[in-house]
Amino acid sequence: MNAMTLPHMAHGTAVVTGDRLNVRADPHTSAAVVGQLVASEVVTVWAVDDGWAIVQNVRGLTGWASVQYLDLGPLVA
Repeated sequence: MNAMTLPHMAHGTAVVTGDRLNVRADPHTSAAVVGQLVASEVVTVWAVDDGWAIVQNVRGLTGWASVQYLDLGPLVA
């Protein structure tokens, strides 16, 4: 799934649990970093797939982040 082709509706929100969380162009640790999120930042979750989530923050930064560093609450990771 391409992070720029977002699903019609968001699945909810999540909170960043790490100090800094890289947001990547693709769901791989080797993918290009397009930005970073900071601890306690709340993001919209558009999709979750195989340990990765497509997230978007209030500034519009959108991409893939590891669910290992997100508190997804009731969302299924």
